[in-house]
Amino acid sequence: EQDWAALAGVVGSDVAAKLRNGTTTKLELEGKKIGDAGVAALAKALPPSLKALKRDETGCGDDGLVALAAALPALTRVDDLECSRNTAATARGWVALVGALPSAPALLELKMHGNSGMGSGGAVAALAAAIPDCPRLQRIYAWHCGLSEADKATLKALDRPASHPQGPLRISVALGT
Repeated sequence: EQDWAALAGVVGSDVAAKLRNGTTTKLELEGKKIGDAGVAALAKALPPSLKALKRDETGCGDDGLVALAAALPALTRVDDLECSRNTAATARGWVALVGALPSAPALLELKMHGNSGMGSGGAVAALAAAIPDCPRLQRIYAWHCGLSEADKATLKALDRPASHPQGPLRISVALGT
């Protein structure tokens, strides 16, 4: 069972109250440095009604991403997921998260820019393998992720035109490395 008082201590009473009522559709945590433990606690409390989760600059590392990956199958309405600027995360966390993307059937947009851990340890290969199983996915933003030119080319090769049976997919990797 969820410890709502403990969660309020991590994410704030306003966010915890929104989660507890179970009807929130959008959650923005930009700049709240809640770390892995906070993201893991949050992941357990995310309601199925959630459509947008913006958790950039939360100080999340691998354990937080793994916890979020475990929560994704229950978040069947999430269509906008932002996990940008969590520089403590390495390939282990990113591989877990992108591997879970196919379990989020409504996902349209994924933002993960400013994460240097994406450029190593198989994270790009895991993302490339997951994309075909994300039929609604239309946009991926992966700027400033430490990607090599080969990584960028791998991802850009997965762009889909509007005429594609699954619809368009635009992967933006052009800014920075």
